[in-house]
Amino acid sequence: MARQSGGGGGSFILGVIVGAAGLYYGPGLYQKYVKQEPEHVRVEMASDHVPGVWRRTARFDIEFSRKRADGKDWDWPFTDPELQLCIREGSEYRRCLGPKDPELASCQEKFQCTTGAIKVPDGPFTVELNEWDDYNPPDPIGTVDCDIGQTCTFQLGRVTVHP
Repeated sequence: MARQSGGGGGSFILGVIVGAAGLYYGPGLYQKYVKQEPEHVRVEMASDHVPGVWRRTARFDIEFSRKRADGKDWDWPFTDPELQLCIREGSEYRRCLGPKDPELASCQEKFQCTTGAIKVPDGPFTVELNEWDDYNPPDPIGTVDCDIGQTCTFQLGRVTVHP
């Protein structure tokens, strides 16, 4: 009596093809969809660019609207916002602090707060405030040019910078 093989050859070939495709496409798809890192990080600088010096520290009194510019709540489902504060020098981001940074601990889930001491440039700088979202891009609260000793207003609130 002859033994039947059950057609294992076709399954083997299909397995080899799927394995080869996984080896070829897998790392790129893992990087793009699982790690979600940008494909290329590049910062364009002028050839004569000299980075600024950040020797000063400041505290920020922050106050902003309970609603976004479109009238909706900042977070869903109706929770208070998690603040992200970024300091820029010119168009260059130099420091962003989020909900887990101790300098912003007193500002989480509040619409009015004072931060801890944060390093800032020796000259005027830009303050950018966002409502942090773990799963989506941050919602912009406001961006304003400011310096130590000034109160700077934007559409949804204001920032006062203290030495």
